[in-house]
Amino acid sequence: MNAVLYFSGTGGSRKVAEKLAARLDMQATDMIELYRGGAPLEFERVAVVFPVYSQGVPSVLKPVFKKLRADYAAIIATYGRMGAGNAVYEAAQLINAKICAAAYIPAKHSYIENDDFVTPDVPEEIINKLREPTEICLPRRKKSPFASLAPDLRSRIAVKILRTVQCNSCGICTHECPTNAINGGKINQKCIRCLKCVRTCPQGALEVKYSRVLKRYLKRKKTEETILYT
Repeated sequence: MNAVLYFSGTGGSRKVAEKLAARLDMQATDMIELYRGGAPLEFERVAVVFPVYSQGVPSVLKPVFKKLRADYAAIIATYGRMGAGNAVYEAAQLINAKICAAAYIPAKHSYIENDDFVTPDVPEEIINKLREPTEICLPRRKKSPFASLAPDLRSRIAVKILRTVQCNSCGICTHECPTNAINGGKINQKCIRCLKCVRTCPQGALEVKYSRVLKRYLKRKKTEETILYT
């Protein structure tokens, strides 16, 4: 096992990646934050952990996945219990590797405040397949016909991030943003609404507001199913 790669906006996917790395007896240095770049993305065996955005792969990860090469890869997508969509299959089409295992794991929804849902552990079958990999064939899952319709634009319309007077221009949000979408607390059009800036701001200086349509959507019935492919 070479590495656990992850992308995480509000911390849920990172926690899953940390649990996975611990069960594989890996070190913290074996975890790589995907959008940071730098090290070559070539491995023998690798696990990839990321959140589902609009039932698919976050736009910031698509160019990274195209550069990723491995003999075998396990793909784990965390989803906010509203709809897993087709994210794992789409990731597998971008990554140059044989897929040995995959899963959709339910997690806290980034846009639901005071969500006390506890993300389940990574299934033992994923651990076993990473230790002794064999290739599997992933099925294509159904997703909403509207999910792929300008997802970043729709999120910018539905989710507003506002700088408050608590901002002291420390620059932490700028450093942490995966898309270079914020400077001094001011958001630009590159923002994908991952809310990493909100989570990492030490002053709590970024306020989030949701549209009425999104608020109604977030009240829909949740599903807590782990979908596993081994």
